[in-house]
Amino acid sequence: LADLYRGTLINKIRGAIVGEVAMTIAIVPVDVTLVAIVDVSEARSKPVVLYDDNHLYVRAGANNRQLPPNQWKAAIGGAS
Repeated sequence: LADLYRGTLINKIRGAIVGEVAMTIAIVPVDVTLVAIVDVSEARSKPVVLYDDNHLYVRAGANNRQLPPNQWKAAIGGAS
């Protein structure tokens, strides 16, 4: 059951993003509950975006920060 859940979770995450990210998902028991631990590495090719999300985020330490539209061009390297 845990492998089925892990596979479904991977497919949902990959289906929600545009871009490639390396991730591992471990399913571990905690007391009587199974917990999914998702470890996502920094993407080699950026930007990585979510389908249906009209915002741009940048990583700032341990947090994601939403950028205003006037800073988008600078954040993605001046690409049009």
